[in-house]
Amino acid sequence: MKNLCLILGCLIFCFTIGCATPGQKLIDLNYSGAQESSLSGKVGITLLTDKRKDIQKGYVGYRVLNDKSRETFFVRDLDLPKVLTVITALYLDSHGFTTQTIDKWERSPDGVSKTRKDLAYVIDGDINTFECKAVKSGTITKMTLKIDLTLFVGNKKTGALKTIPVALNLERTELSFSEKKLETFINTALHDLLIKALSF
Repeated sequence: MKNLCLILGCLIFCFTIGCATPGQKLIDLNYSGAQESSLSGKVGITLLTDKRKDIQKGYVGYRVLNDKSRETFFVRDLDLPKVLTVITALYLDSHGFTTQTIDKWERSPDGVSKTRKDLAYVIDGDINTFECKAVKSGTITKMTLKIDLTLFVGNKKTGALKTIPVALNLERTELSFSEKKLETFINTALHDLLIKALSF
């Protein structure tokens, strides 16, 4: 009986340690801004292109724990380009536009002119850098977020094409880390970045 209890105790201990082992974590990114509805018209948006090299398309960052092990963070559906495209569309919708998904178009004035005639603007973009690094030291976690996007905005009325590079590098320290705090940090940064990049 004692041996059985000892074995069960060891199994429970191993199971508990196994559950606590760092690994892949899924987070939710979404649009966090308010409705403004100051503009109107149809905007065609294409799926953003992930230009990051040798990185899984759902990857968004990692956290280093006190024992030097890592938790790796991915967007929930493992598709960052899709998530960022949806967030960009929601941002535009919140400002009064009606967004529709369109096929890839040539990033040139001629390419803009060949897109659908009922659109006011067309938007495409590249994800050059997107990573949040978090390092735990004692009970404090320091987060560093780097985002670098290149957006392409075509004006159907004028035929003009704007290339808009937009980047940010932010740091934040949390006394207690949580996935929710990480989500809020990134979502707020994305909102600020879109305000900076897409001002019509």
